[in-house]
Amino acid sequence: MTCKKCKAYKLCNYNKKSIISEICAPGWYSRNGGKEPSCLRCDPSEYQPYPQQTRCLACAGSVNREKTACLPVSANVRCGPISITLPWLNKGSPIEFEETWAGNRSSVNCPGGSYKKLYKECTVEGYWDDNTDTDECDSPLSSCLQSVLEVESDLNADKVHDLNKELNCVADAGAEIILSPRDTHEIVDLLSKLTKHPTSEVNELSLVMIRSMENLRRGESKFLKESEKSEIIKILETVSKSNTEDNIITTDSIVLQSVTPTMSKEKPAINLTAPETVPADDLPIMLDFGNQRGQKINVAVMDESYKKMLPKPTTPNSTLGSPIVSIIFLDSEIIDGYNFSLVFQQKKDSTISGDNIKRTCVYLDVVTDEWLTEGCTTILNEDKTCMCTCTHTTSFAVLLSPTEVTDPAQDIFSYFMSAVNLIFLFLTLGLILPFKKLRQKQATLIQLNLILALILANLSFTSLSASTKITVDQSGNPLLSLNKGCVAGVIITQYFFLSALSWMGCCAWNFFGKIVNAIKTFGNKDKFLFHKCVAVSWLLPLIFPVAAFLTSLTLNKDDYSTPYVGATRKNDTSCWVEDPWRYVGFMVPAYTILLFNCVCFGMIARVIIRAANSGSGISSIEKTAKALMIVAVSIGCPWIVIALAVGPGAVFMQYLFILLTGLQGPLLFTALVVFQEDVKDNTLALLRIKQSKKEEGKKNVSITQASVVNSNAYANSSQGAEAAVAEKKDGRKEEDIIYEDVEECEIARIEKGSDEIESEEKENQDDGKNSPNLV
Repeated sequence: MTCKKCKAYKLCNYNKKSIISEICAPGWYSRNGGKEPSCLRCDPSEYQPYPQQTRCLACAGSVNREKTACLPVSANVRCGPISITLPWLNKGSPIEFEETWAGNRSSVNCPGGSYKKLYKECTVEGYWDDNTDTDECDSPLSSCLQSVLEVESDLNADKVHDLNKELNCVADAGAEIILSPRDTHEIVDLLSKLTKHPTSEVNELSLVMIRSMENLRRGESKFLKESEKSEIIKILETVSKSNTEDNIITTDSIVLQSVTPTMSKEKPAINLTAPETVPADDLPIMLDFGNQRGQKINVAVMDESYKKMLPKPTTPNSTLGSPIVSIIFLDSEIIDGYNFSLVFQQKKDSTISGDNIKRTCVYLDVVTDEWLTEGCTTILNEDKTCMCTCTHTTSFAVLLSPTEVTDPAQDIFSYFMSAVNLIFLFLTLGLILPFKKLRQKQATLIQLNLILALILANLSFTSLSASTKITVDQSGNPLLSLNKGCVAGVIITQYFFLSALSWMGCCAWNFFGKIVNAIKTFGNKDKFLFHKCVAVSWLLPLIFPVAAFLTSLTLNKDDYSTPYVGATRKNDTSCWVEDPWRYVGFMVPAYTILLFNCVCFGMIARVIIRAANSGSGISSIEKTAKALMIVAVSIGCPWIVIALAVGPGAVFMQYLFILLTGLQGPLLFTALVVFQEDVKDNTLALLRIKQSKKEEGKKNVSITQASVVNSNAYANSSQGAEAAVAEKKDGRKEEDIIYEDVEECEIARIEKGSDEIESEEKENQDDGKNSPNLV
């Protein structure tokens, strides 16, 4: 016997795939020890917060919709008069409810002069409840259903004809009206009772039962309970099994057929007859008998419109994408060794976003009310067909869901690049942080905080990916109490990444002011730029993920329809924030920062390229490219690549994103250590390594140059563009450099473009002022 977890509030015998007993859920009660089949809904003024109870509790205030909580009444609050229309009642004409105190119900007489009433509840907050209780009101189907139930209660072979006649009344009347919630429940209950009768009687009633089932499509799917949705498939399978003749029963949306395939190997498959409502791109549907050749087969085919009436797939953003096919082998002696195949057509679905669609063969487990894959394999053929090969019989369909990229090689590559990134980030931080002279510069502090944020972000993400998994309760809900570590890790990881992106934004703004606005900001220095960056980059990013989490907590107070984490509702799945919270708490602010950085980079690149072609004598493509590359990496422009990871090229773009972000550490190390003379000097001195005279002479020549494309974490802030030109000319002051490849062209551009700055530079020299470099 195989043990398997049952759905909440059900005790099951999974070997027989049957429910031993069903525990009454919260909001329900039963005098039979709190168990099915006698569970009753709590009265409007009562509630029950616990399962398996024998009575409900009185509420002095107002109960919630699920009848699981008693809510206090707001004083002096009323619901104003309201007019509603119900398609299934009063022919859609308006129904008026009068003003009602909060926590009370308003009632009006049912249409047609009946003494029966319909009710609408005014909630304790003073708002009308969305639902209207119309169960007391009769519909055109009520008299037909009552007559059928009277005949069914005393059914025998002689009364089958009478029952057939009464059922025709239900089928005909239901085809012309919109079903009420009461009609929906009574039809499912009636058909379920009829399936308990002998096979011969069910067979005689099969056509009219299927026609009555079709009427369920004229109601709303929300009227059906979860147990009733699975009951629809049970009814279909029972009616199909009763079809003992080699004939076809056809309605608009359902076809029942019974066939006996030959033993011929030349024709192992047949095309199944489908309802007229099945679109052409779903046809043909083929059945390959496999090891069941020669066995009598009963098949039922339902069109795709029934998927809204069946249990919803638990896979996020998925939907049934084929007709539903029920298979029963009547004469087979094989118990657990079926081997047959259903062949469906591959098609796209407008409700599934993205170009790539994953197709999975599934069957409905009527015990757990879930679409499962056990015992079925999926093969996608080149002729655009989807073959489902299964080892058991039940009702099958093809599940469509967005493609999930699962690539072990990508995970290994991601961990490797993350390790490389962290090594160089730690090296850069370790070689700069010990030296007080370097830490005193504003640009350096911004760069150090960027490196620190990147280290924390990479460490938190690696830890979260490797060690934290989702845990769900018996109902499949990812409760906060079971996933505290996951939620905390997700919020912290999002915060550190947003913080890193914010520091990149500060770098971009610093570059923009020092390069693009070099002349406009001449003589000005924002002494508090670093302090502003601290507030924006360490404090502000925390608001977004926390706000998204608190909002999800509020909306998921009564259920987990849009959980913050764990939307797959399965244990041991990856821990990460789900839609729509990842957009609100992370992606929107992240892409906003990246967009700002890319705009700044475009303007900075324009200045650098113009300077390279200004006639200064420096036109080397290699030097200009190096400067552009270092600026782009420092402000995070390559991160924008992840936005392109959609469609057929998604996997390639994901690898490219991992590569570029993993190289950010090595490139920052190159820019801030290898290209920085004073850092090299301090590092060599720390290691007690002496430079050769040739190297020292080379350094002394280059150290007098001023940088204009400097993301220099070590240069003083600019007090004047032409002051840097003066340093270039007279060499009276030695300054730090990083990017000396494009500096000369920018100096030449400034020399040619501003006579006024030249005069100010001379005045500054006369006053004995120091000459700081541009960045």
